[in-house]
Amino acid sequence: RRPVVSQRRAGASSHWGATARPVTLDGQIMRARRYYVYAVQLAPEAARTAAHRRAIAGGAHAYYVGQTGVSSGGRLLAHLRGGRGTSRVVRDHAVRLVGRDGPFRSRREAEEVERRWADLLRRVGHVVFGGR
Repeated sequence: RRPVVSQRRAGASSHWGATARPVTLDGQIMRARRYYVYAVQLAPEAARTAAHRRAIAGGAHAYYVGQTGVSSGGRLLAHLRGGRGTSRVVRDHAVRLVGRDGPFRSRREAEEVERRWADLLRRVGHVVFGGR
């Protein structure tokens, strides 16, 4: 992360509270972070254990649930490209993006929704990866 400083807009009143904006040291204005939750349907081959294979054979689907600070589609593309911070199961077995929600104002809020999505999918019998 780049360090953040406050900068006063030219021509603004002298009251700093109303005119201060977060900017980086190179002068770029920082946008407020937004977080999203997403679900990716996975191919049946994603099943790793016998229990997963039995569930999928019984009609369940496999899903990956995650949260991100970029768009859901952008995060899926990152998974598909591979590299640091991506899920191998999504890279190798993604079928399609099936759900997304947000934006949320905090990572904590997005992580809570991610957990609820994963728990709901597990309760109805699906195989779920992610969703800590």
